[in-house]
Parts: sequence; structure tokens; C-alpha cells
Amino acid sequence: MTLVIKKLNERTLRELKAEAARRGLTLAQVFEEAVNTWLNQNREAYAITETDRNNDFYESNIAELEAQHRGKYILVAHGRLVGVYENLDQAGEAINAITPKTAQAILTKVGEDVKEFGEWLGGSLER
Repeated sequence: MTLVIKKLNERTLRELKAEAARRGLTLAQVFEEAVNTWLNQNREAYAITETDRNNDFYESNIAELEAQHRGKYILVAHGRLVGVYENLDQAGEAINAITPKTAQAILTKVGEDVKEFGEWLGGSLER
């Protein structure tokens, strides 16, 4: 594949070519290594887990959830509100119906202190 890079500083390009030659590499190899390094660093810096997305949603919306759904069960997965349910059985059915399957979700009764918590792996809880 041919790549054209415009407006690259000539001094930088000369230094890059010289360093590549010293290491016995082509510019394509140097560029690919640099891009892979950059991509991997950025993936690590910006990696957000599903747990983080769910917790962020819940914490950002708790006041609204309490105002609108106090006493009801809410289900948060994939960083969004999946649904609001009158009872635990309905919420349990909703967990099994989440698509795509989720490894982590928040299921809680709004406005009540949580004394216990649980987690399931890849929807391993079946009804």
C-alpha cells in the first residue's frame, strides 16, 4: 500500500531515515512500529470496561432514577438503562434477555440501601 504524508518537517524526515538506516530498517517498518506503539498506548490509556460504563451511567443518573423510579428495580448494562421493573422476577427475566450478552450489569432497587451484591460471568445465571 502506498501512503503519502504531506507537510512532514524535512529535518524530521532526514533524522528518521538516518535512524532507520542505522537500525537496518525500512521507513515502512519504522512507521508500522511507531503506529503500533501509539495505538497500543492509546488503547491502554482509554480502555474503559463495561463495569466502568455501567457505574458511570448509574452515578451520573442516580438523582433522576431516584426521582422517577424509587422502589422499583432498574437494570443497567452496556452503559445504559435497560429497563425498569416492578419486581425482581421481571428484572431477572430481563437479565437473561440482554443482547448482546453481558458479563456485568447493575440490578438494584432504587432508593434502598444495598446489603448484598453479586456478579455473574457471561450470563451464567440461568432461571
